[in-house]
Amino acid sequence: MLLCLSPAWLMKVPAPGQPGEAALLVSKAVSFHPGGLTFLDDFVPPRRATYFLAGLGLGPGRGREAAELARDLTCPTGASAELARLLEDRLLTRQLLAQQGRVAVPATLAFTYKPLGLLWGGDASPRLRLVELSGKEGQEMLVKEEVETFLRSEALGDVLQVAVKLSGWRWRGRQAFRLYPRAELGTVMDVVLALLEKLEEEESVLVEAVYPPVRLPCSDGPSLGPGLAVRICAVVCRTQGDRPLLSKVSMPQAQVVTCLPHPSPVPVVCQGSLRHLWEERTKS
Repeated sequence: MLLCLSPAWLMKVPAPGQPGEAALLVSKAVSFHPGGLTFLDDFVPPRRATYFLAGLGLGPGRGREAAELARDLTCPTGASAELARLLEDRLLTRQLLAQQGRVAVPATLAFTYKPLGLLWGGDASPRLRLVELSGKEGQEMLVKEEVETFLRSEALGDVLQVAVKLSGWRWRGRQAFRLYPRAELGTVMDVVLALLEKLEEEESVLVEAVYPPVRLPCSDGPSLGPGLAVRICAVVCRTQGDRPLLSKVSMPQAQVVTCLPHPSPVPVVCQGSLRHLWEERTKS
């Protein structure tokens, strides 16, 4: 594996016999060796990449440069800007899951601004409502009506808190959302209106239910320790030949009184996370 710290260390050249495609060459990179040794290497002639994995983005900066480098390569890549644009849209993935009817999604109210063509408005499911906005200003009455109806709806059940956050490519890993009591209609509405001002096309503001962790009965053992929230994650890449490769499942965790964003927490393998949960439980 080679680590390239600058797009200038990479170059694309036309692939012989493959019109419209390019080979990716590495002229400089950090290499890794057994024992924790690293070296900064210059390659003369440049080395040809056999797999390209990068953080892609549509906005200005390194993300967009990486996306351009990944376009039309002969070697496999971890993703593409187009695919990541869809996968990083929390609302789209949630709607697709709700459409199948086999996966439970949090009760969600979504305000969308010029949404993706794949999204459709109205009640995608009893637990997911999409409201398409004609603009970002002058929406106070609509927001108040929709938020009030949602907070009083049966879809929320006994939920006491809701989270308000942004959905869209730009907000991947960048936002910290907060939790609000379900009963505070005015506060939730003000937060939604403030976030609407930040929206760009194909982005959304989500108001979603926050469910407490499951607490199993424990009659003959120690009492339950502090509530911990766990996010189960797995990363799938593509190997040569476009075969999917599943990484080790990781389980970052945090106190339930805090939010657990993705992918901000340091990932922990399942065994370590479960061991930590048991240790916290037995301390109390």
